[in-house]
Amino acid sequence: MKIEQKRYPTIKRFELGAKRVEVFDKSISEELEYSIDYLELGNSIVKKKGTQGRNAEIFLLAFFGLEFGMLIYTLITDPKSNMVAFWVFASAIFLGIYFLARFSRKKNLIYITGGTKSLELYQDRPDTDTANKFISELQNRIKKAYKTEYLRFDESAPFEAKKYQVDWLNRINVLTDKEAKELLDEYGKGTTPNIGFKTGNESP
Repeated sequence: MKIEQKRYPTIKRFELGAKRVEVFDKSISEELEYSIDYLELGNSIVKKKGTQGRNAEIFLLAFFGLEFGMLIYTLITDPKSNMVAFWVFASAIFLGIYFLARFSRKKNLIYITGGTKSLELYQDRPDTDTANKFISELQNRIKKAYKTEYLRFDESAPFEAKKYQVDWLNRINVLTDKEAKELLDEYGKGTTPNIGFKTGNESP
């Protein structure tokens, strides 16, 4: 499963594999390609709506309005003045900086956290529905990886060891309360339950 997220000047691409997520992240200053194992990610979600830089945007827009106003005033009162070129240049500069600040400001971000590493995605790129489906599938694969890794026991493993792992996975939101109870009931009976999620579209 893949997703591409664009918000000028940033491009993010993610591809879900069998054991890890492949990441491509490009901005004005750098271009990164790396992979993160599902076991390095947690199952906690933090949503953030960015407002940083909004005051600067208002400041720049106000200066553009001032410079543009002076340009109009000069064109009306003294159209042959050398200041016309200056006001045109100043207006263009402030307008350009304003748009750069506007499009560079990040907003509607979502972070997959709780592990040794985290992943940053846009909540609404390319659209909210596509982003939500991708994030849901990513969470499913993270849970499946944790279950496969931490619910493997030897036949001689005591119930207390199994209970410790189940309780831990429940605390970090990999197992729901219902799943944890069902597992403990099965372990108490001495049987091995079927764990993990069935997911499709997995690639190496």
